[in-house]
Amino acid sequence: MISPIRVSGLSGSGIDTDTLVKQMMTPYKTKVDSVRQSRDLIKIQQDLYREAVKDFRGLYTKYFDLSSTANSSTNLILNSNYQTVNFSSSNENVVTARGVVGSNGGNYTIDVKQMASPETLNLSLDNLKNQKDVTLTFPTNQKDTNGNIINSTVNVDLSGKTSGSAILSAINTAITNYNKSDTNVNKIDMGISFSELGNCISIKGRNTGEANTVGFSVKVNDTVNNKVSTYPPNAVPSTETGFTYKKAQDALVRITDSSGNSNCNPGTYKNYSANIINIDGVEYTVNGESNGQPVTLNGKANTKNTIDNIKKFVVEYNDMIDKVSKKLTSKLNRKFKPLTDEQKKDMKDDDIKLWNEKVKEGQLRNDSILSSFREKCLDIFSTSENYSLGSLKDIGISLNPDYKNQKGQLVIDETKLSKALTENGDKVKTLLLDPNTGAFQKLKTTLYDTFMTSKAPILKKAGFEGTLYVADNDLSKKIKDKEDLIYNLEKDLSLREQSYYSKFALLEKAMSRMNSQQSWLAQSFK
Repeated sequence: MISPIRVSGLSGSGIDTDTLVKQMMTPYKTKVDSVRQSRDLIKIQQDLYREAVKDFRGLYTKYFDLSSTANSSTNLILNSNYQTVNFSSSNENVVTARGVVGSNGGNYTIDVKQMASPETLNLSLDNLKNQKDVTLTFPTNQKDTNGNIINSTVNVDLSGKTSGSAILSAINTAITNYNKSDTNVNKIDMGISFSELGNCISIKGRNTGEANTVGFSVKVNDTVNNKVSTYPPNAVPSTETGFTYKKAQDALVRITDSSGNSNCNPGTYKNYSANIINIDGVEYTVNGESNGQPVTLNGKANTKNTIDNIKKFVVEYNDMIDKVSKKLTSKLNRKFKPLTDEQKKDMKDDDIKLWNEKVKEGQLRNDSILSSFREKCLDIFSTSENYSLGSLKDIGISLNPDYKNQKGQLVIDETKLSKALTENGDKVKTLLLDPNTGAFQKLKTTLYDTFMTSKAPILKKAGFEGTLYVADNDLSKKIKDKEDLIYNLEKDLSLREQSYYSKFALLEKAMSRMNSQQSWLAQSFK
């Protein structure tokens, strides 16, 4: 801003130039203040939008985002968070269990004859040290035109490699280079490790279960001793030593409930390809073998954790819906406009704060984006009904009947919800989690479309930190236009002010000359 040369008053006139110029500039300063207030109102609207985005993004992350591992215990979409039966195990080293919604309590006897395990080859370092020509072969599930299985083959030079870490590094580097090549369509995915206690390199398949035995092998061409060794050997019996090999195997498990019902015939075991087994809503985790001593599991109904999680969600959800409702229904009072710097000088901090709160009221009244969102939420919880299973109200979740003051907020009937989880868990799961009709699934989609996706209208309008529209959004553009206008107006104001002071300075000179002439004339007539 140009600094004008100020003259405090006209010579002998008694006129206060500063006051006069200030009065003359008042209309122009008022115009600048008006544009500033207009800009500040846009900023307030942007802040109010962003407040809603922040709130509901946090709600989505905590209760609906499956990619947020930090919030897995509170996620309302995960079946595991609807555990309604707690199991105690007589030997957790062998088996543990948890019951999700719809499972039954009671006692179970578990006999684990064998754990599921991956295909494993342990090879002594002595068989690999300093070997120049080592070939690792991993069969794929592909066949060539002649019907022969296609192998993924990696050659490794272990010359000068004697330590486990050096040998492991060389093998991993060779596999990495193989996988990087575009010509190698069938990538190698194996677990390679070094055991210091076993003094061996271990190669493991990624998956357990008999069907996942692929028959990988390691061939060592010992050129010094003129000997070729293959591990595991192609022929049995073999004279090769320094290795152990085990095919992938199924878990062999017998599960019997208190009524004598079992997953297999008496005296037999059922095969499972993994150590996590799901039967009738109960998830069994096999941790070891029972060695002829069956383990007892005792399940008791417990809906507390599930209900507590839903209650916490409802409290947070209601608070955010209440904020949205206030934004939509608060009346705009045009008497309250953003304060100018001059106005703030005469006010206390608390008064300024109260004034600013009044300015915010009504800025998003009847906003189309937030109105649409609230109506979608209302629709979710008022129409989530399955004709064969009933409605959300039947399981203890309903809209607050105080439609005027608490529109869109939820009410939980803990007794109903606990009973539904215990006696009819499948109904609860369907009403809440069904991919197409479940209330929580639909709310997840609504939250994502409104606040999370880059295409969300509210982000295009107001922007948000960490998104594509943080600066390039409709309101930020309007703010920039206002700031450009303010700059030009202030520049014009400064030039006008300078012009007025310059004119008054010239006037002072003229009046000074006139006064001198009058004085001379007066002296001449004496």
